[in-house]
Amino acid sequence: AGFIGVMAALARLGFVLTVGYRVPFTRIGALSASRVYDAVTRHTSQLPQSFFDRTPVGRIVSRFSSDYGAVLRMAGGPLGEFVALIFDLALLSLALVLTDGAFAMVAVLNLAANYSVYRFNRKGLRDSRRQLSVSRGPSFAHFAETSQGHATIRLFGKEATFRSRFVELVNEYMKARIKSVTVMQRFSFMLVSVTSVLLLLTAWIGMTRVEAGDLTLGQFAVSFTYVAMMAVTTQQFFDYLGRFDEALTGVERLGEYLAQPVEVGASFSENRTNDPVADSSVHIENLRFGYGPGFSLVLGADESLNLSIGGGEKIGIIGRTGSGKSSILNALFYLYPFQTGFVAVCGHVPVHAMDSHGGDANSSLFDGLPLDTFRRQMSLIAQDPVLFRGTIADNLRVAGRQHDAIEMEAALEAVGLGDWLFGLAPQGVPRSRLGYLISEGGQNLSAGQRQLICMARALLEGAPVLIMDEATSAVDPRSEEMLMVAASRILAGKTQIRVAHRLSTLEDCDRVLWLDRGRVKMFDDAHRVLRLFKQEGMSHG
Repeated sequence: AGFIGVMAALARLGFVLTVGYRVPFTRIGALSASRVYDAVTRHTSQLPQSFFDRTPVGRIVSRFSSDYGAVLRMAGGPLGEFVALIFDLALLSLALVLTDGAFAMVAVLNLAANYSVYRFNRKGLRDSRRQLSVSRGPSFAHFAETSQGHATIRLFGKEATFRSRFVELVNEYMKARIKSVTVMQRFSFMLVSVTSVLLLLTAWIGMTRVEAGDLTLGQFAVSFTYVAMMAVTTQQFFDYLGRFDEALTGVERLGEYLAQPVEVGASFSENRTNDPVADSSVHIENLRFGYGPGFSLVLGADESLNLSIGGGEKIGIIGRTGSGKSSILNALFYLYPFQTGFVAVCGHVPVHAMDSHGGDANSSLFDGLPLDTFRRQMSLIAQDPVLFRGTIADNLRVAGRQHDAIEMEAALEAVGLGDWLFGLAPQGVPRSRLGYLISEGGQNLSAGQRQLICMARALLEGAPVLIMDEATSAVDPRSEEMLMVAASRILAGKTQIRVAHRLSTLEDCDRVLWLDRGRVKMFDDAHRVLRLFKQEGMSHG
């Protein structure tokens, strides 16, 4: 009766642990994995631009898919099961001691043997899984980059070259995968072999004791059952432990991103204000700028760059290829560290730039802002419009701000898309023309429509400084005219900085900055600079 009572108590304890421990533990594990993902995503979004310059997109995708997938697979139910096996082993050990202490020594031997197998295979398991994770990245990267440039690849008939490289990378990945599976199968086979040997040993010991009269057949049957259960549970435990190493490899690789230093001055805030800005000027002082250690200066190599743009001015930027047009935009947004100098926008500089580099004490004359808040003083309309798969409303929303349908429709009307919008059939829930679904990258829109939607988004963003980087280079003359008319009409009063190859888009500017090999060749009245620039082009021609 006492034995039955103990067994009943153990059964009740197992039920309580299942309901009160395993289920909550599973939920907590899954939530923890989700928080790891959020932390890595947040941290990665704050890494410097140089990280993204040197890291292929496919490698990042692999890190956030495959490696995180390994963590998630282990962090939920399997992790709860893995920890619960510890309790199962403890309870089975107690049951063995209560049944027959001699067989408890067999269970200890079983644990030691399985642990030895695990230690023997641990390095091979970790190395093979790490190599598998490493080899997965290049194939992802190659596929992603090939997909982005598929039109150019087809145009030049290079499909065979890219296909051959992809097959090569996939073969390397498959070799690593086969090796990983082989190592795992070897590990599992060794665990099964140990379990089989221990069960045979238990049977031999039990039958010997039964024949000697030290043990009844019923006692042996009960003891053997518990030993068998413990052997199988031990095998499962170490099998999970091997899989847990895979999750640790994923955590290790995600941790590599967490260990990367974030951008100097980076913060993470979606708070935006609609407060009016009294000063929308831009000042560049004593600027010397390159793309990191080991790179030559691209701005201010001969003489540091100094510029002042008044609030509400329309400024054009021109220059030959390599003159520094894109670099000056990178400097405005502080995408790379400066060697000397600072940039002030709307009377503010990033906090980290204040009184930096010793000789830039004038930066203290401006108010400091967190870097992300500083950047929000400027809106960018790039050469390649950035649109996401989602509704028109999704693509117009600005983080941290709430815009109703009336405001969004007014913005689209202002940029000249009113007729197009009201020609669409209402979609979505609730049904609205703003519910029209835009495909990835805006592929179901014309180039002009994509740019105009980006301009409407910039209008809703409300930043006092608008930057247009070759915004009309990929559109037809009619769309270009619409963009320029929209810019002149709806952005009046805002400071505009336009980088362009088509000089016609700069004719209404107040002044034009002519860059040449990273220095200011001329910064004067637009018509005068454009005339001289054309003359030089004709003389070189």
